[in-house]
Amino acid sequence: MAHGVLVSCLLTLRLKKKEYTMALTETTEVDKCEVLSSGIIQARTAQIIKRDGVEISRKYINRQCYAPGDDVSNAADIVKKIAEVEHTDAVKKAYADFLEAAEAKRTGG
Repeated sequence: MAHGVLVSCLLTLRLKKKEYTMALTETTEVDKCEVLSSGIIQARTAQIIKRDGVEISRKYINRQCYAPGDDVSNAADIVKKIAEVEHTDAVKKAYADFLEAAEAKRTGG
């Protein structure tokens, strides 16, 4: 999904022989990012509709998680910047060790 997509339209209404024009715009943006103690980044995407520049609707349409070591090259810029800071080699190793221990516990090995 593309981030920061802008869709725009112009509506013209005729009421009692007066003409009113209003612009509606629709955008999507990552509006919230959280970093969990495990290093996982959670990013929430919102769909925002504005009438004449004033927000009239906000709907949360997607939540994505990025674990340490995941490819974030197609993620929103804010996610890339957070991953650059948070996903250090030590965090990636700790997360891999956690997954390995969880798998060993699950399989009894």
